[in-house]
Amino acid sequence: MNVTIPLVNNPAPHNQSKTNRYGGVYKSKRELAYITELEQAINKLHIQERYTEQYLTVRYTFGIKPPKSWSIKKTTQALEQTILPTNKTIGDIDNIIKSTQDVLMRTNIIDDDSNIVNLSAIKIYSPEPFVQIEVQEYERYRHT
Repeated sequence: MNVTIPLVNNPAPHNQSKTNRYGGVYKSKRELAYITELEQAINKLHIQERYTEQYLTVRYTFGIKPPKSWSIKKTTQALEQTILPTNKTIGDIDNIIKSTQDVLMRTNIIDDDSNIVNLSAIKIYSPEPFVQIEVQEYERYRHT
């Protein structure tokens, strides 16, 4: 499976630091919006692939829209990937991966994310937000 999903808002991280008064963890509004948008988009694609008990390789590309407040010069640098998204408000890449993998499991594309044995991800700036998801069976590479 290899899909690119355009988004309305930037991908959002899973945030385990938000707790209610009873100590329970809850999702931020931003994360809930991302999860809902991504889940609806995946469901509309009617993806037939299902990954159950095999070892998996997963690659993510997260497209982040530059802030409107940036200068034309800085926005151009971002879109040329001279600078990459590291701002704390965007979120750590591992937490964005967690939110995305939750959706892959909710939509039954991946049975269990513990089957992922090879993972890569990158955050880049793009004119519009998106997420590209590539899932395939893990292939063992032989080095000679």
